[in-house]
Amino acid sequence: MTSQLVLDSWAILSWLQGEPGGALVRDLLSWAEGDEEVEERVKARLGGELSRPKISISLINLGEVFYILGRRIGEKGARETIEEIRASAIEVVPVSEELIFQAASLKIKYPIAYADGFALATAIAQGGTLVTGDPELKDVKEVPILWIGE
Repeated sequence: MTSQLVLDSWAILSWLQGEPGGALVRDLLSWAEGDEEVEERVKARLGGELSRPKISISLINLGEVFYILGRRIGEKGARETIEEIRASAIEVVPVSEELIFQAASLKIKYPIAYADGFALATAIAQGGTLVTGDPELKDVKEVPILWIGE
């Protein structure tokens, strides 16, 4: 597993909602922000030689998080949460024409949501590992996946 991690919407929402898989996302973010106390906990869970992660999310997936939160907690609360995410160690990856067509190609190949195609395309472009628990992504072979679901 690379130290470049790409979060999809599922991973972010799992973290924000305090779900079991979200605990690992929280620890990865804390470690990325320099909290060395969580390093051993993360390494114990994931095994292997890991270095401090670099974490990113596609702007499309961040938009998906925004609209899901907006429906649940209202637009004002969703905007505040998005600003907190932007202020964290998570790099927001802009959407290029190349990324758009890579995501569309992945959507052609797999029965996935278009936003999931952007998470995958971002992980491919960055040579990273996708962090997700989304069962729609179980059959994807193009990138390593760190499963945080059940």
